[in-house]
Amino acid sequence: FTTCASDQFRCYNGYCLHGRFRCDTQKECLQGEDELDCDYPTNCSADYFQCNNANCIDKLFRCDGEDDCGDNTDETDCSTACSPSSFTCKSGKCIPRNLKCNGKNDCLDGSDEDSCPTVSPPTCSKDEFLCDGECMFDFMKCDGESDCKDGADELGCAAITCSSREVLCDDGKSCVMKYKLCNGRVDCPDGSDEKASRCPTPATGKFVIV
Repeated sequence: FTTCASDQFRCYNGYCLHGRFRCDTQKECLQGEDELDCDYPTNCSADYFQCNNANCIDKLFRCDGEDDCGDNTDETDCSTACSPSSFTCKSGKCIPRNLKCNGKNDCLDGSDEDSCPTVSPPTCSKDEFLCDGECMFDFMKCDGESDCKDGADELGCAAITCSSREVLCDDGKSCVMKYKLCNGRVDCPDGSDEKASRCPTPATGKFVIV
């Protein structure tokens, strides 16, 4: 049997710990007995739970099946029933009720996403298309810009074929009449009909069709 000095604390395994480490919110003994029966100062607000290690956590995380305190005191002396503000998972875990049907499996068994109401997509008008659950105008489809988060409005777009009197703009989606090239006015949506590599220079005076 190990006898520790008066200014030391004896751990269960016989290790003598300096007294200053007793009740310092950190477990130095293997079984954490240096942090048992400690009179930690209570400084948590009314909406928070006071952990034995002096941490404060939201009361919603009390008895939710996870060690939020860090010393597991928020998971001790828990009843099997969740609080009215919590949702009970099939596994018995308690989670904040606002996490129910949020599209994420917050219960390890996914039971918080069971029996959730199905959200029907909106009905778009004849000049609109469905994009990310919202209706977008048809003119935004195949315009060279991704308006849908997944880029679906720019998929499956037909290749543009210009007539012999037209030239294709650099966006690959617009045609302009050849006589409009380098006329000092932007006719292509991307302005490529007026770019320097296409317009005549004082040295040559020739148009370049690229």
